[in-house]
Amino acid sequence: LAAPDAKDLALRAEILLTTSDVLREQGDVAGAKKPLGEALRDLARARASAEAEDRARIERLIARALDRFGARQSAEKALERALAASPNDKRQAAATVGQIVGRAFVKNDLSAARDGLGRGLAAELGREDLVYYALWVRFLERQNKAVGDNAAEKVLEAAASDPRWIGRVASF
Repeated sequence: LAAPDAKDLALRAEILLTTSDVLREQGDVAGAKKPLGEALRDLARARASAEAEDRARIERLIARALDRFGARQSAEKALERALAASPNDKRQAAATVGQIVGRAFVKNDLSAARDGLGRGLAAELGREDLVYYALWVRFLERQNKAVGDNAAEKVLEAAASDPRWIGRVASF
């Protein structure tokens, strides 16, 4: 945090989020809140001065911090802002959709995971990203003994014939 490049507020927030995670894993739940609060303050400042290409990353970091505070709805709004900030940037959109699907998986929220996959499909993200999201959706469907909505199955079937590694993953 004292390094010269720690002036990048988003990078500083990532470090603070990791610091908070380490403290929480060590059992210091109360101590883990301080770096989270610092991260949110830094991210609020970063958001105010962010260039367009950095907004999605900053909003994703805000969502991560808010999730750790248990502010689920506010975190979802931050992810919505992240998607809106990068309508033509496939890399940023993929990172945001990945976070949407990942957090849905952790929360065992099949509906949110399916929504994330649908957003990835609508954004025409790369096959590698879509297969990854589809795998998590299929896992949640099986875990919850839910009938598939076929979106994940279609993604996996379409990718199964790909001769690259992603085809093997999709076939699995």
